[in-house]
Amino acid sequence: MATAMQHLVAAGVANPLRPSTALFIETASLDEDGMAQATIPKISNDSGDSEIFVSVREFECTGASAPHDHPHIYLDMGSEDEIICPYCSTRYRFKA
Repeated sequence: MATAMQHLVAAGVANPLRPSTALFIETASLDEDGMAQATIPKISNDSGDSEIFVSVREFECTGASAPHDHPHIYLDMGSEDEIICPYCSTRYRFKA
């Protein structure tokens, strides 16, 4: 079974000649018994790209890496193909 990290792809940015430097970190949530439930990828946009393509519809945006990060916010595209982080205004686009 592939992990969320393997499914996540930074496939393009506003300038397609410059590769994205987004950082992807895998985290797991725990239930009341301490068992891992789901893996939620975290995305850091250290280069300040205005647009990042991802291959998952649920993730956390952290803005930049610590100590320059914003509150880690859970984003869920649902059936949409894009979402904008309300903190850093990064546009995330789904690309299968």
